[in-house]
Amino acid sequence: MNKSKIIKVFSVMIIIGILLIICGFILEPDVLKYSMYYDDNGFHFSKDIFELQDFNTFEGWDRFNWNLLVFFGKKGNDIKQFFKDEFEYDTSGIEEIEIESVTTSVKIIEDDIYNDGKIHFSHQAYGEKIINEKSGDIIKIKTKKSSPFIDKASGVLIIYIPKLSPLDYSIKTVSGNVSINLDRPLEEVEEIEIETVSGQVEINTQIAEKVDSNTISGNLSVNVYDVKEIKLETTSGNVEVIAKRSVGKLDIGTISGESAITVKDIEEVEIDSASGNIDINIIENIASLYLESKSGNVYMDSVELGKSYTKKYGKGTINAKTLSGDIKLENRDN
Repeated sequence: MNKSKIIKVFSVMIIIGILLIICGFILEPDVLKYSMYYDDNGFHFSKDIFELQDFNTFEGWDRFNWNLLVFFGKKGNDIKQFFKDEFEYDTSGIEEIEIESVTTSVKIIEDDIYNDGKIHFSHQAYGEKIINEKSGDIIKIKTKKSSPFIDKASGVLIIYIPKLSPLDYSIKTVSGNVSINLDRPLEEVEEIEIETVSGQVEINTQIAEKVDSNTISGNLSVNVYDVKEIKLETTSGNVEVIAKRSVGKLDIGTISGESAITVKDIEEVEIDSASGNIDINIIENIASLYLESKSGNVYMDSVELGKSYTKKYGKGTINAKTLSGDIKLENRDN
């Protein structure tokens, strides 16, 4: 092959390459997105295999050593990285854990599996690194993308809290779920504050001084034994509250979401919904009722009472309003 032909071949190859890159910029074809990874059985070449948003456990995580995504597109070649970080802090002098996360889900569990009196953190994620530091009496945790070219980062941060360690929690996420499971004795109280844009929130604890949660496009679930104050706000998400013994002040605001509460000993309940049904179960004591639905009906023990119902009883008050939805109240012994 003479020199002129070689130049022509290389020129054609360069032109084809440029055209492919241009197509990638415009189309970002998913068919060209592939993953290469290694496990106990050797190397594998597959398409779009790592989606970790729904992972609850990470058994066998260590066997994944690396993952290479190769595709033509405006983000070019992308090295997808997996991270596994474990660290611990002494509980002495710690009063609060503050967490800021974008996509990583957060799970807080009261468990003495380490039996050393320390707070243990386990972060396992794809495409998202973790930064941790102690600032005064606060442990500060923050996650961030490992690379600007990562398109979908995700993972889980699990925190193991020793029993009898009263702490406050402040958690902010964009698209990560939040789950808190504590087993406090009744003399211990803590404050829990959670903000999330599109994540689910689940709180289970014995007693809380204050629970404050705000979410957009995510459900809220709170299960407590005794709480002094609960404030929950959600846009396009459902709210469920179960207070087994008593609730001081319960304030719920929803826009386009259902509300369901089960309470025993009531001081004050305020529920305001723009568009959604409200279900209320009262155990044992009967509170004064102020119920109103603009474009729905009010029911008490399955009996329709019209658009509104007001009745003054003894201890506690329940004030529930909805613009578009039914209000159903059940009085029952348990």
